[in-house]
Amino acid sequence: MNHLVDLLCLCLLCLTGKTLCDKNGPAVINVERGADVVLPCSLSTKENIEFILFDWRKPPQKDEDLKEVFLYDAGIHYNNGRGGQSEEFKGRVSHFQDELKHGNASIIIRNTKISDSGEYSCYFPNLQPGQTFYIELVVVEPSKVIRVEEDSDVVLPCSLRTKEDITSGLFDWKKYEGLKEVFLYVEGKHYNNGLVGQSEEFKDRVSHFQDELKHGNASITIRTTRLADSGVYSCDFPNLHPRQTFYIKLDVIGAAPKPHVTILNQTKDRSLLQCEVHGDPEPEVEWRDSAGNTLPAEKTQVERIGNLFYITLRTTVIQTDRYRCVATQETISHQVSNEISVYFSGLSTGWIVFIVLALVLVLVLVGVLALMVLVKKGYITLHRNKEPKVIKVEQDRDVVLPCSLSTKEDITSELFDWKKPPQKDEGLKEVFYKEGKHYNNGHPGQSEEFKGRVSHFQDELKHGNASIIIRNTKISDSGVYSCYFPNIQTPQTFYVKLVVGRVTS
Repeated sequence: MNHLVDLLCLCLLCLTGKTLCDKNGPAVINVERGADVVLPCSLSTKENIEFILFDWRKPPQKDEDLKEVFLYDAGIHYNNGRGGQSEEFKGRVSHFQDELKHGNASIIIRNTKISDSGEYSCYFPNLQPGQTFYIELVVVEPSKVIRVEEDSDVVLPCSLRTKEDITSGLFDWKKYEGLKEVFLYVEGKHYNNGLVGQSEEFKDRVSHFQDELKHGNASITIRTTRLADSGVYSCDFPNLHPRQTFYIKLDVIGAAPKPHVTILNQTKDRSLLQCEVHGDPEPEVEWRDSAGNTLPAEKTQVERIGNLFYITLRTTVIQTDRYRCVATQETISHQVSNEISVYFSGLSTGWIVFIVLALVLVLVLVGVLALMVLVKKGYITLHRNKEPKVIKVEQDRDVVLPCSLSTKEDITSELFDWKKPPQKDEGLKEVFYKEGKHYNNGHPGQSEEFKGRVSHFQDELKHGNASIIIRNTKISDSGVYSCYFPNIQTPQTFYVKLVVGRVTS
């Protein structure tokens, strides 16, 4: 009788999807080793869980014991004093505090390891009834890394050691970032002869080797590679016993084009030259004279935008000559250069005075215009009647900087800009930007010290909430921040003062 009751309970749990006997199994999330990953867990009721308990665990797998990943109980958790977390997860797991009120118990695991792979459970024991959600995390490490120049063709190798005929079999190539469908072959049908489902960016660029299938070779060719093709690819044979999956990492590198050289400024006795070039890997740039001597130059300016490094190098010369800017990428044996001629001749005193006065006038006008632009865009505030809200946090903690419109209007399609205005010896810092595009999904320009540490709350934008979270705070983060809405009917700017203190023992 007891066994019948147990079986009935198990069936009910299966029907409600609370156990692993769910026919679809747990959600599977794939990530490359070393990257950060979010494990999702949300209640469909969206009820506030700030004052209840939820527990993330990694159940026993193979030779491992149960692992305590993250436990939250009415505000107390592993990151603010609670003990009991398994050693391998300490300092790598956090939750989303402001999302709790929406029933969101998701966590983020940073710097993933191969050993993090496995099944995870998100458990709400005090709900009526109790609820458990399951996630399968797969952390992969590519078995081979292939580097290729942009716009060239590349072969991604994948062969069975048994060399068995796979002409009537199935194999599936995917790109892990976004789980893009690259190439699917099913018993003679594939994306190039009628099979549908291929991701748009790979259409008409991927093919296999038909005559090689009888030798167990499922390799593919990607033609006219793009920088966006870089990433981890999987070649999967789901119908083999046992199932086999191979991983390849593709690095598409951008060979530097011919540098752009220009004369920024010239007087009768000196000339300021500028060289601009971009590429990946990062080019080494230098100025040379016609004799091949390397010239002293200002500090190299480097900015990474997307997959490319943008380099700017300036030098001052005082002699008539032909000067050459040389960009070298040693790892791909690539070098390219461009020349510019500089000629010096005597100038009359009248011309010198005229040029100086003209430059002064231009600088004054540029300064006035720049000040007007900075004031309009909120970089500089000429009058501030209200003291900013002060938020204090210990070093290395995460902190939320609040910013909400009182009208609660939807700002999903609006622009808002978080900046840290110049303070002491610092320049203006770009913290976060939003208009559909932002610093975490491709928008360039974020100040270096905030990269990878700042995010917003996407689901809150529809309520006029432009708050951000800064993770792993530093002492240097202290200062006044502005949250600026330039495009609403009445532009508004809010100020927050952040004070980051040292941890006291």
